[in-house]
Amino acid sequence: MKSNDRMIEFTEIEILETIESVETQGTPIPPRSSSIPPKEEIELDLSPVEEFPFYTKEHEFLLQATEWTERVEDEVPFVPFMSYWPTYDEMMESQLKWYFYWRSEVRKERYLDNDLSYVFVYIYELINGIGWDKPEEGYALLLKIWESYRARYRQLNGYLADWVSDFVLVHGLDIPLIDILAQSQTSLKGELLNIELLRMLKEEPSRLTLEMLSALSDYDMFRSKFYNSTGRLDLELYIPKVIALVDSYMLKTNEVNLINMLHPGEEKTVERYLFRSAMYDPNLYGRTVMLTCVPLQQYLPLRVYVTQLFKYTENILRELRGFKGRLRGIELEPEVKKLIKRYVTNEFTRAKKTPPSISIDSAKLTALQLDTEVVRNMLTIEDENETAKPTGIEIKMDIESEIENEQLSTKEIEYTDNEPMQLDTQVPNMLESSPLQVNSGNEHEIISWNTEGMDEEWQLFASLLSTSHLDILATLMEKGPYHGLSQVAEAHGTMPALLIDEINEASMETIGDLVIDGEQIMDEYISYFKNLK
Repeated sequence: MKSNDRMIEFTEIEILETIESVETQGTPIPPRSSSIPPKEEIELDLSPVEEFPFYTKEHEFLLQATEWTERVEDEVPFVPFMSYWPTYDEMMESQLKWYFYWRSEVRKERYLDNDLSYVFVYIYELINGIGWDKPEEGYALLLKIWESYRARYRQLNGYLADWVSDFVLVHGLDIPLIDILAQSQTSLKGELLNIELLRMLKEEPSRLTLEMLSALSDYDMFRSKFYNSTGRLDLELYIPKVIALVDSYMLKTNEVNLINMLHPGEEKTVERYLFRSAMYDPNLYGRTVMLTCVPLQQYLPLRVYVTQLFKYTENILRELRGFKGRLRGIELEPEVKKLIKRYVTNEFTRAKKTPPSISIDSAKLTALQLDTEVVRNMLTIEDENETAKPTGIEIKMDIESEIENEQLSTKEIEYTDNEPMQLDTQVPNMLESSPLQVNSGNEHEIISWNTEGMDEEWQLFASLLSTSHLDILATLMEKGPYHGLSQVAEAHGTMPALLIDEINEASMETIGDLVIDGEQIMDEYISYFKNLK
């Protein structure tokens, strides 16, 4: 029989006794069971042990900050201080005295020149609730210290953009994150960007920037040849306006704005760590905060549509700037294309216009000055020996008729150089004595627009229009394009194109569309202006 056919069993004690006997060369060893007391005979020492409190560095900072909340020092010399992780413990006594003197000055809104490490300690105090009673006060103090020192210490932008955002979140302040973004001159990222993108697309799309919108586009405009050559300023200006324009158009035509029309997807809950890299005690507000947001940057329908709007707007600007090459693969509704092209072209053309050149006809100016001097001499009678007294002679003179004979015509005025005009102060005084009455062809005609029964947006639009705008609209309704516009504009001291642009700008802000195309009221809006009288 083979050896592996037999099973030899050994108990644990037998194995141990065999090994120990070999090591002791046969010395007898008492049984193992005799050296280990039974489990029921083991006694445990359960007497209380003295406990020592364990404080983190962050909690130690909070305790010290609380103790020194009202500490004030008299004016002392500045002592430099530089620390990678600045706290009170890192300061010498002379540095502590300078810090508390400087802090007392800051609380009086006197922001003395100081090292960055001192500034960070003060910011840590605000984050931990030191130096303010209401969260709104703490937020305002954070912004003030940020604004006062960011020019010298640019690195504050990177830290405070996140810390101030966290401060707003943990205290539930009703403050748009876009305001923090504007203060920081940096970019929101991650869940904060998604939260603010959704809020702004719903409430105020006109405030979105190209940088924020680029997070929703598959087309990297910042690598575009057009952007990096001549188109950067144009794209930064017009892309956000186009997004706001299309949003307003969708709301008007579909009664739902752009973001809701595309259904931005399901909300998700994400965990955000609070006050990263700051000296912050998590016992105050917790280590993290749970945020609910919609991951817009991953939502495909929105990305596709925004990409199309980016490309189409850039193509229009390329055409207006005479830039060769066009972007392809653009699929937008014909109505949306027409709306964008009309708006961008009109705005671009308006921006290129320069104010009309004005110069003075020197001969007429001299004549007017002489006439002014004559009039003044006739109205002023002086006695060399005594103060002026009435002479009993009534001087009646129609000054307005005299001025009318010498009115300057802007058509005859030309600039001869680029230097600013120097006019005698007597000239405007004489002109002011003859007020210009503005009317559309008839001195006694007053234009009014009855908007009763119209939508709220049209009533708001009407409230933004001045008499000159109503005169232009009435002229277009009565006489059509190219008839009488120049006379109306001249009566108001301006040009037809500028008045039309102002009307369209007001309509874009209210009804979300242009009401005048070229020099003609849009067909779909003619009925709205029939109440102009």
